[in-house]
Amino acid sequence: MSDLSRIGVAIDASLLKKFDQLVGNVGATTLVYDHQVHLWNEKPTDLQHPHFHSVLPTVHVATGAEL
Repeated sequence: MSDLSRIGVAIDASLLKKFDQLVGNVGATTLVYDHQVHLWNEKPTDLQHPHFHSVLPTVHVATGAEL
């Protein structure tokens, strides 16, 4: 991982406080999978839908293999 970049974000202090409170109350689950495996990309959605009150955002990150 020698090819890392560091970025910075500016945010209003009151919004940062709210964000910090939210992060303190919410966990995260990370799924790493082979996007080429047939139908696997539907599994996270299948897991998310029954728990829509708890699972707020989802993010798909493309790797170099997909680009």
